[in-house]
Amino acid sequence: MPLEARRADGSAGATEYLPLLAGARGGAQLEPANQATWHRGSRSAAKMAPGMYSWTKNGWPCDPGMVLPGPAVTDVPTEIGTGQVRGFAEQDGHIYVLTDRYVMRVPDGSGTPVQDQDLGASFAARSIKRFKSSLFVGGTGGNIWELPSGGAWTQAITGAAGVQRGYLGTVYWTVGGVTAERLIAEDVTATVPTILYVADDPRNDGDWSSAIAVGSYPITGIVSTRDHAYIATTGGVRDLDSTGLAPNLTPEVEALVLPTNGRANLAAGGWIYSGAGYGLLRVRVAGDLAYALTQWCSPGLGLPDESPISGAPAAITRKGEWLILAQWNAEANASYISWGREALEGEAGPIVWHSAPIVLPSMKVNTLHISGLIEEEPRLWIGGLFGTAPSLRWAPLALDTPYQDLRQGRAYQFAEEFELYESAEDWGDDTLSKDLDHLATEWENLGPGTAAEVAIAADGSTTYETLGTLSSSPRALLRATTAVKGGRLSLKITGTGTVVAPPILRKRSLRALPRPDLREVRQYQVLVGHAVRHQGGAVSGVDPSVRRDALARLQIGNRVTLRDEAGKTHKVLVLAPGVSFIEVEDKGANQRLLAANLAVAIAETSGVTATWDGGATWNSGRVWA
Repeated sequence: MPLEARRADGSAGATEYLPLLAGARGGAQLEPANQATWHRGSRSAAKMAPGMYSWTKNGWPCDPGMVLPGPAVTDVPTEIGTGQVRGFAEQDGHIYVLTDRYVMRVPDGSGTPVQDQDLGASFAARSIKRFKSSLFVGGTGGNIWELPSGGAWTQAITGAAGVQRGYLGTVYWTVGGVTAERLIAEDVTATVPTILYVADDPRNDGDWSSAIAVGSYPITGIVSTRDHAYIATTGGVRDLDSTGLAPNLTPEVEALVLPTNGRANLAAGGWIYSGAGYGLLRVRVAGDLAYALTQWCSPGLGLPDESPISGAPAAITRKGEWLILAQWNAEANASYISWGREALEGEAGPIVWHSAPIVLPSMKVNTLHISGLIEEEPRLWIGGLFGTAPSLRWAPLALDTPYQDLRQGRAYQFAEEFELYESAEDWGDDTLSKDLDHLATEWENLGPGTAAEVAIAADGSTTYETLGTLSSSPRALLRATTAVKGGRLSLKITGTGTVVAPPILRKRSLRALPRPDLREVRQYQVLVGHAVRHQGGAVSGVDPSVRRDALARLQIGNRVTLRDEAGKTHKVLVLAPGVSFIEVEDKGANQRLLAANLAVAIAETSGVTATWDGGATWNSGRVWA
């Protein structure tokens, strides 16, 4: 081919800039990023599935179609020295709260806590459990304590020797042909982890069974089903039945032995849940075919989690279909309480977690308890450590859902502020730059006393820039008055209200304008040679068919260097199909010529590059020579 091709008839080839997006010839648009529910789970910093989000601080996205504030948390003042809350139990219409040294009583489940018993300076409590008609407290440094229903606390022995027990549990076993409820307990005086049980008087050493060894790892808790006791240890969960056998159902835990293993444990739905390492493990204990099947079900498992919520499981309980799990993050100096349910088809599982409807700064949660002592006002009691002192708090639980309780005028109360961190929106292409246009939302109850502040971050940044505040409902619109650009845009919505009048987010639509990379495409009509009717006709001594074939082959070749009529050299890629051949009229010579329509993408252009000099600004008086 010649080094330069002449334009046929001197025509000026067209130049256009095409967005590098499929199907975007002539323009590029993005569909609105809509969200109308958040109930499919948290811990998804990237957009994995509709209905998911990253995390929440004191928010309730658990029910379909809305986000509300989480439950209001009430701090219950206690004036009992140092130590932390170890457990809860109920008897005679009161809640009993066990700390390291003391037992507190919450009269009628709602009154001001009072000290009910000093267990002694040398006593270190581990567990409180109701057995038959009494409460029992186990620990180290002294004999087991008993509170008979309607009676007084006692530590007096009724046998020949003292009885020192640690963690406690109950189970129904048939022993010697007699089926009865039995109190199972850790023997804290043994040199190896040991379990004993009793059917009659726990304060009588002669009524206890012989010792049952349960491996070599320290015991951290006891949980039971009807006829099996599950001994949580730092090395796994052991299944103890009436035969005295206690195999380890979770030997994988031995790969990461931590003192916190097994502190959070629960029997629910045919599974035993137990904290293991920094995650949550469950083992199947119902059904012969799936018996001892283990599953990891930690919050954030397998998801692009960028939230601050982490840490070993500290406590777990259950209300209805919901698991309630507490985690302590030492770096953040906060406890996070998450709600989880069984995953449905198409959801990230096996447990869909919502993290975290309750966030407690500076409190190290150690135990959870659900109480229904107050009619139609179930409560989640939270015990732990605040600094060096025991901390006791409670939060309301909905009879059905928080929204229904609100509509029915029940006593449920909401947090006064919540934060919702959404999954990053990338509109299916995280490399494409977007410029935020506006956010449209639908709310309930925005107005006097309630508002929502909206902020946004780009490309994984932890710094959120405020867009504005919404204060009216149902429809509220925010336009971006300053440029917000990025491949991924993440929303943060902060709602404020009162404990009885919360802001409720129903829908949101995020709209952005694409700023795609562009491809410069030029259209040329170049002269190939005389028309084919002039047999052997040529320009510059080259047969037209040679040029025609060479141009056609460029459609499947690599980049080539061409020079246009202005003498500028370009590296180009001939687009396919981008070459077509036509006959044109050369009016000057009064003959027909063979020409080619050529479409090329400009990859590189030679020449002098212009640069801005010296950092001078407009109207600064700078002169360029």
